[in-house]
Amino acid sequence: MEYGSSSSKLISKGFTVDVKFLSNRSRSFNNCKMHVFHAISSHASVIDPTLSTSHVTTNFNQNTSIESSLILIRHGESMWNERNLFTGSVDVPLTKRGIEEAIEAGKRISSIPVNMIYTSALIRAQMTAMLAMTQHRQKKIPIIMHDESIQAKEWTQIFSEETIQQSIPVITAWQLNERMVLIRRRRL
Repeated sequence: MEYGSSSSKLISKGFTVDVKFLSNRSRSFNNCKMHVFHAISSHASVIDPTLSTSHVTTNFNQNTSIESSLILIRHGESMWNERNLFTGSVDVPLTKRGIEEAIEAGKRISSIPVNMIYTSALIRAQMTAMLAMTQHRQKKIPIIMHDESIQAKEWTQIFSEETIQQSIPVITAWQLNERMVLIRRRRL
C-alpha cells in the first residue's frame, strides 16, 4: 500500500497546532478516500484544575507543557456507500471493506495516545471507532457512555478503578451525524 502525508503548522500566541494529513492513496470508494487526520496541540500555561470537567483528578503545575492530539477518522465504507447510495443520516453498517478500512485506520493511529473518543450516533461511525481501537497499543477497551437518561447513566456507571484505568470513554452525539439535506419536490 502506498501512503502519503503532508503537514502544516498553525501558530498563535502561546499555542501551537501541528496538523498532519495522512492519506491512504490506494483505498478509495465511490470517489472518497479513507483519511486519518492527526492534530497535535501543545502550549505552556497555568491551568486551574477546578475548572476541569474531567472526572480524573490531575495535578498541574505552573508552566506545565501539555500536549494533546485530535484524531479525526472518517467511517469506513458503509453498505449504502458500496451501492453508491446517498447515506446522510440513514443508519447503515459497514461492509467487509469498511471493516478492513477501520482496522487499517486503527493501525495507523496505534501509537498516538487516546484517552477519549467522540463519535456520531450512527452505527458506521461507532463501528469504525471500536474496530480502530482493537489495533491500538494501549489495548484499552472503548466503552460507550450512555447519558440519554438518569437510569442509563446509572446502569452503565463503572465503579472499579481498575476497570476505569483499562477503559476509554466513548461519547456519542447526534450532532456529529452526517447532515441530511432534504429536497422536497413540489407536485404540479
